[in-house]
Amino acid sequence: MPQIRVGLIGGGGIASAHISGYREHAEKIGITAVADAVEQTAVDRGGELGATPYTDYRLMLEAEDLFDPSTMGWRAPARPTPSTWSR
Repeated sequence: MPQIRVGLIGGGGIASAHISGYREHAEKIGITAVADAVEQTAVDRGGELGATPYTDYRLMLEAEDLFDPSTMGWRAPARPTPSTWSR
């Protein structure tokens, strides 16, 4: 089992580049959870990675014992998005 447990917040687009980097260090790092507001994206990435899928990152953070909750994406927008996470 990897020593460092990582959870991805966001499973689309740019996540592939991050996943690639984590895989280069698979003996030390394991992606154990992935959260995405789009349920199918969370399920697909979870299946690809053998990770638990979530549609709400807050639930992932509460449920998982993560060393690094890694946020995928670009610079934060001026307004909260996706709207389902801004409640």
